[in-house]
Amino acid sequence: MKILYTILLICAIGTTTYAQDVKLAKAQSATELLQAKNTGKYSFVFPSDITSTEITNAANYYKSFFTVQFTETTRTVKVTMTENTPENRRIILRFLASSRIQKVQVGDNQLLLHEFYDQYFN
Repeated sequence: MKILYTILLICAIGTTTYAQDVKLAKAQSATELLQAKNTGKYSFVFPSDITSTEITNAANYYKSFFTVQFTETTRTVKVTMTENTPENRRIILRFLASSRIQKVQVGDNQLLLHEFYDQYFN
């Protein structure tokens, strides 16, 4: 029985030790996101452990859909759509995911990427 408890303890410690951090991008306010849906200009604040190189590399895949400007000091990523359509807004989710973002914070709400799309991009 002690062996079973020891194995469970080791598994629990291993799980918490090697668990990944959830990468969270902070978006504009809900009101600003609704305005951005019309203008095609979005702004996100990325976590500090995502490098400018990662952001640039991810953005290079989507040049035909939008442009990305990154400000290192504020960690702000500005996305400007080339053609503002729901399908192209969905591509922003690919950019976020390829930048290791898993959730987007809007106000006090933390949304998974698909939830964020359903509420603010669709």
